[in-house]
Amino acid sequence: MSTPEFARRCTEITRQTAELRKLVEAADALTPVPGCPGWHLGQLVRHVGGAHRWVEEIIRTRATREVPDDLVNAVAPRRAEDLAALGAWLDEGAARLVEQLHAAGPDARVWTVLPDETSPAFWARRMAGETLVHRADAALAVGAEFTATDEAARDAVDEWLSFCDHPEAHAPLPDSPAVLGPGRTLAFDTTTATPDAADGALSPGGPPPAPARWFIDLTGDTPVLHRTAAPAAVTVRATPTALLLFLYGRPLPDGALGVTGDRELLARWRDRAAFWLT
Repeated sequence: MSTPEFARRCTEITRQTAELRKLVEAADALTPVPGCPGWHLGQLVRHVGGAHRWVEEIIRTRATREVPDDLVNAVAPRRAEDLAALGAWLDEGAARLVEQLHAAGPDARVWTVLPDETSPAFWARRMAGETLVHRADAALAVGAEFTATDEAARDAVDEWLSFCDHPEAHAPLPDSPAVLGPGRTLAFDTTTATPDAADGALSPGGPPPAPARWFIDLTGDTPVLHRTAAPAAVTVRATPTALLLFLYGRPLPDGALGVTGDRELLARWRDRAAFWLT
């Protein structure tokens, strides 16, 4: 049985794909993508469309073992690509994915990239966030403004932060500073519109969005995520969209992020917590 959250994420996949197609269909396929160094727009579109088709196969076949992801990563540059044709292919793949997600429902059992996640609900959220972030990449590549609803950006931020307790994000590494330790805590706050880059203070910019706060405790044996506000060693304040781009390591305009406290801890944690993006 579907849920409003599951249905919203399925809708988001369709919406973000359509917006991505609009951005690229009249562009040059060889346009560099700053958010994905070494890639061109054609590769970006094939990566997103390949991800949709890969997950569609997982859901359609109710796969319980890993499915080869060649469609996702086999995106070598091509000299000549028609982005209008690729856009149609992109739309088709997203439609097929959403159709299969709805057919399966959020609670069917399927393989995912994480051992503790085994449902189409995981994939609906993952593909909604994936498509949203790559739309941001396309917008930056073609010089267009990128905007996202607070709801979509907050959901993608929450997903990203939820991966923080996986061992790859915090386990000790040789010759690498530890992530865990006494007094190491992080806070993220997206309750206000525009941070001031100089001191992390918040400037008025209209009514604030709905509260969204996260607190990550790194003082124990494993990181613990709390969806609440608390004093921390380092605090980041930004709009939901700016925080999303920061976590994904995408370029940000000056003044988009307000940081107070231990910036070195933030950078160290951010680099390790991005393990699943590599």
